[in-house]
Amino acid sequence: NAFLKTLEEPPPDTYFVLVTHAPNRLISTIISRCLTIRFPELPKEKIEKVCELENISGLHRELALKTGAFLFLSVSEEKLKEMAHLADAVIKKRSLDLIFEVNRLTKGKKEPDKKNFHLFLLLLREKLNEYLKKGTHPELFKLHEVLSFVEESVYNYNLSLRSLFEYLIVKGDLA
Repeated sequence: NAFLKTLEEPPPDTYFVLVTHAPNRLISTIISRCLTIRFPELPKEKIEKVCELENISGLHRELALKTGAFLFLSVSEEKLKEMAHLADAVIKKRSLDLIFEVNRLTKGKKEPDKKNFHLFLLLLREKLNEYLKKGTHPELFKLHEVLSFVEESVYNYNLSLRSLFEYLIVKGDLA
């Protein structure tokens, strides 16, 4: 209510910029008080130019070109490879690899690093899309649904990331 009141009667010379990846999840009273501006994806040429200007190369460059995202630049190339291996293990239903990788990714902690988990979800979505483009596999469509549930859970609820990893392992195997 306080937020809505602030949107209705903002202080003088004040502008709010609300950013969301899921505008359909905002309540209508917030949407009605906002001007919606959609930002298109960056063209590949612009991403290549940024990579060139910032000396981004290797796997980081490849991922930037595939995803249009640069959120993984602070992650080492070795860690990116580990997460890509983990994403591939989910898709190919290699449960033992998954358990090993999850344990390695969390390094004995109860919870994986949230930034790494978001990166893992991004990589998994990209790999899954690559496999889906190659052909239709009912199991992959089921995994797509499971991944959507995990992503929604991460973004909307304060759930244990480790539990979501384990859910992905179990549901991925049952797909």
